[in-house]
Amino acid sequence: TLAGSGVGGFADGLGAAAQFNAPDGVSCNHDGLRCHVADTGNFRVRTITLSNSQVATLAGSGTDLSEDGDGTFASFNQVTGIDVTQEGDIALVSEGHRIRIVDLESGTVTTIAGSTAGMVEHTGTMAKFSEPRHIAVSPDTYTALVSDTANNRI
Repeated sequence: TLAGSGVGGFADGLGAAAQFNAPDGVSCNHDGLRCHVADTGNFRVRTITLSNSQVATLAGSGTDLSEDGDGTFASFNQVTGIDVTQEGDIALVSEGHRIRIVDLESGTVTTIAGSTAGMVEHTGTMAKFSEPRHIAVSPDTYTALVSDTANNRI
């Protein structure tokens, strides 16, 4: 076990002193130094430093909302999927009915696609998803594949 006590809860800390609540997605930087966790039940994105198993909250207030903002001023509605770009500077996350970017240095969260539940093929917040669960960013970082679960589409 890299991190987590095995008991559901919320705590930043080293290794087994950290707690997660139903983590759903994990993606690691390509430099092998950090991994990022979609901590679904805590409504947060967390970072694990691999050299010492330190867990820290990168973004999310712990409140079940969906608001853009900086670090812990942002909020998520059950963040599930996460994938880090090749450069390792941003991650795309799926949550609620949106796709969002998390800046891995500052923790700034910005919605780039989706808004409310539905199925509309469009760009930006005019697009609609219904429970996107997982996401994969292409190596060129220009394309993301999203499992749009309730719409039965990729």
